Parts: sequence; C-alpha cells; structure tokens
Amino acid sequence: MSSVIDLFPTPVLHEKALVDEDALEEIRRAVLKTGLHENHANHALGHSINVPTSAFIAKGTESSLKKAVARLGTLMFGEAIDWQIKEVWANVLETGGEQSMHLHANSFISGVLYLTDSHPSANIVMHRPQGGGEFVFSNHNRRSSLNIYNAPRQQLGPIEAGDLVLFPSYLLHSVPANEGGTRISLAFNAIPLALETWGYRIGIAHDPSDDPDLPPPLE
Repeated sequence: MSSVIDLFPTPVLHEKALVDEDALEEIRRAVLKTGLHENHANHALGHSINVPTSAFIAKGTESSLKKAVARLGTLMFGEAIDWQIKEVWANVLETGGEQSMHLHANSFISGVLYLTDSHPSANIVMHRPQGGGEFVFSNHNRRSSLNIYNAPRQQLGPIEAGDLVLFPSYLLHSVPANEGGTRISLAFNAIPLALETWGYRIGIAHDPSDDPDLPPPLE
C-alpha cells in the first residue's frame, strides 16, 4: 500500500472578500489622487511609488491585512508572531497591460489587495522556482499531463474586488496580458518584527526619520 506525501509545499493564501466595498472605495479614491509612473516594460501598466500603508489604507483595513499576514506567517514560521507592513504601492493595469515575472527582495510575505475584479486572463500566475545554476529537465509533451508536482506555473482562480492574495516574497510571479477592463490593486511587502531560534533573536525595525518626504497618512 502506497501513499503520496505533499512534502514542503509552498503556502499561498487567498482571502475572499476581506475588505468591504466602502473601504475599497476609500482606497480607490486615494489611488486616483496619486501620480502613477509608467512601467518601464509596458505602457499599459502604471505604479505609484512605495509609501507607508497609511498613505492608502485606514487603520481598520490595515488591521485586517495584518491578521491575514499573520495567518500565513504562522504556516511559514510555526507560531503567531507580530508583523509590520513595510510599504505599499498601487498598480493600475489597463487593457493589454501585463507584468513580467519577478519576486520581491528584502521581504518575507508579499500581498496583493484587489480594488476591482480581475479579468481571468490577468489573474496572478505563480512560477515554480528553478533552483540555482543547475540543469533543468522536463517531460512536457502530448502524452504527459500537468499536475501540482510538475507544472512550471499555476494561475489562480476567480479573483474579485476585496480579495487578498498572500505569498512568500521569494515566490516568482507574473501577470499575463489583461484582456478585460482596468484592474486596480494594491501590492505590499510585510516583515516580522522579530524571529527567534533557540534564544537567538533577530529584530527588524523601521526608522521613520530615514523617510522625510513621506506623504501624510490617510485620515
């Protein structure tokens, strides 16, 4: 008798309807007041600069995001620890826009809060890590079938306004060409306040004095 063990799976958290419509509308208004910078690779994708969470999100919504981050963090680190959202930025993806494959450095958990529905074509795609400089072999042909163990990538299912997607920051991800209307989202990075292994504690702190030009928080 045999069994398959899902060893070392990568957790990706999809929270449905985490943020209600009133809060989403408040965030959308804040985003539309912000100047966007055109993506260097695709003119149909615009980003705001990285700012503190308070520039876009009121405290109640930030608390909901942190609780969700803590849920994923418990899966990754084995206990409920305190987290801080270190930066947030807006993304406006027009018809035809796309985002190339990338990851988020200097972070532990990254997230996307959807302010509008996402057309299925533009749902986020997670890519399997390819390792270091080793050779990579595959067996993708007419006879083979893809599954969770051999697929090189996987696209998430239906995503609606108010949904939150969280994933480890090292996970490569991309957004294919958007065949629908304008898609607006907030992306952010989160880090733990501290990690501890058998008495050795590593703390991470932010010094606001290093950011003299940050915008005022959202009231």
